[in-house]
Amino acid sequence: MQQHYDQINDQLLESALTVSGLESKDEVINLALAQFLQLAKQRKLLELQGIIAWEGDLEQLRSARDFDGTH
Repeated sequence: MQQHYDQINDQLLESALTVSGLESKDEVINLALAQFLQLAKQRKLLELQGIIAWEGDLEQLRSARDFDGTH
């Protein structure tokens, strides 16, 4: 299947390819899409701030974390 990038800004794509160090335009586009989706999901979660009630002990959760990377 042949790839068509007719609607994608070639200058932006080439710059992203150079800066990223990735090997193909497909890799750049897939990474950009993944990061876009991650940011969009984070925005959706932030929109819920103050809407959803949470009960718990934040200090207990923080102290229970293992920050040395073994678990």
